[in-house]
Amino acid sequence: DFQNYNYILDIDVDFWEGKTTQEMESDFEIIRKLTDNVCLITIATSPYFMDQQQAISIIKNMLI
Repeated sequence: DFQNYNYILDIDVDFWEGKTTQEMESDFEIIRKLTDNVCLITIATSPYFMDQQQAISIIKNMLI
């Protein structure tokens, strides 16, 4: 039921390319708060812009 939610969250993993662990964790905290009211999350792993194993690792850390 989409009426109970406010927005769709679209995440591009290559945003974190070259960021420090501290910067990433700070961003992840914000994303975790944003997920409280989403109806859908899309995640672009950017296969042409970064290593996919790194992208998967970032996603896992973000969703913990």
